[in-house]
Formats: sequence, C-alpha cells, structure tokens
Amino acid sequence: MYDKKGVSVLVAKGECRLAMLKRLRKQGKDFNKYQVIKKRKTIPQSLKEFQCPAIQIRDQQMEIDQTFCSGCSACKQIEPELITLKQDKKE
Repeated sequence: MYDKKGVSVLVAKGECRLAMLKRLRKQGKDFNKYQVIKKRKTIPQSLKEFQCPAIQIRDQQMEIDQTFCSGCSACKQIEPELITLKQDKKE
C-alpha cells in the first residue's frame, strides 16, 4: 500500500517502455542494460520507492530482470555503488 501524502498520478508523454523494448528488439537494436554488482538479499529503500519493475528479488538475491530493463540508468543514478552497466560478452 502506498502511504505517502500528495499527488500519486503519473502522466506519460511517450511510448510505454515495455512496448518500446519489444519494438527495439524486433528491429535488432541494442541498448544499455544494468546489473547488480553487490550481492544483497533485500532491495534498498531508495530503489523500492523508485518501483522499477526490472528490480526484483530472485533466489534470495536482488537482481535486474533484463526482460524489463530499458537502460534508463535511473537505478545507477540512485544507487551508484550497487548498480553498474552490464557488459555483454562478444563472441
């Protein structure tokens, strides 16, 4: 339950992020993705309040679900010591 007082409305002026990611993947385009670099069993309060759908707890570890990560870098800006740019291995 959201217990903060004040405005609780978000008005989007652009395309849905998940729809955008799906469209970009179909076009074969690549974009930045982020990963957790420090193992944690809980999500920091700052990231909980941000409520990114990509930040999850799986197998008792915090992780960024790459299916939902849009590469916006907000998590990196909020917790720079915890999040880093994901380096994909080129073969």
